[in-house]
Amino acid sequence: MTWIKESANGSRSFNFVAPEGATNATNEVLFPFHEKQTPAYAATLAVAVKQYNTVLAPGKLTGNATINLSVNSQVTPGAKLLLRLEADSTQRTVNLGTGFDADADQVVVPISSVVFLEFTYDGTAFMPVAINSVELAELTSELEVLKDTEVLDPDYAATLAVSVAKRETFLQPKELTGAVTLNLTIDVGLAPGSKLHIKLTADSGANRTVTLGVGFDAAAAAITVTKSTTSFKSFVYDGTAFVPLT
Repeated sequence: MTWIKESANGSRSFNFVAPEGATNATNEVLFPFHEKQTPAYAATLAVAVKQYNTVLAPGKLTGNATINLSVNSQVTPGAKLLLRLEADSTQRTVNLGTGFDADADQVVVPISSVVFLEFTYDGTAFMPVAINSVELAELTSELEVLKDTEVLDPDYAATLAVSVAKRETFLQPKELTGAVTLNLTIDVGLAPGSKLHIKLTADSGANRTVTLGVGFDAAAAAITVTKSTTSFKSFVYDGTAFVPLT
């Protein structure tokens, strides 16, 4: 056994207890030192892991990335890797490459959000903790849906062309100073059940009529916004067009 002493006079000393059930007469365990790494974003991040506890927090992801680990020979099973991933205003995908378990799935980091992950070293590669690759994919997919929103606030125009590509879109045109027609361009990948919430504010000049054009159900009636007031209307996508919720 190796004793660790605080000072030369031996006033305080510590030892380690050998674990029961060890299969070998000699077992080495890396001293539990820690290291935090904060590399700048790059499409491929080459990271050297050499301590028992490593925190990896790359710079904000401004594109997709692949993380490749180079695991030092001194790292022993049980070592921990804590990963912090932050996306910019676009959803980013992070591939877990060399040094990770082959079945560890890629990570989807939703728009303007942070994902935390933990991995444990099994002597060969780093494995996800608590959730397997399938559950990890499901979790990131759920986060993606929760974060997949957009707020649009175009200036007033007699015809407003609006692109809808998110699971939940908030459309808030500037104050209506005249009648307006809303035309939607719907993304081909938009899932049925997606919602569109519209906030319409009329000026003090007169009541304003909002015609629901392309992208809305043909039976959806025009909206009249009384002067100097605000109206709210919500719609749900049925796979073809947006239909009124109420």
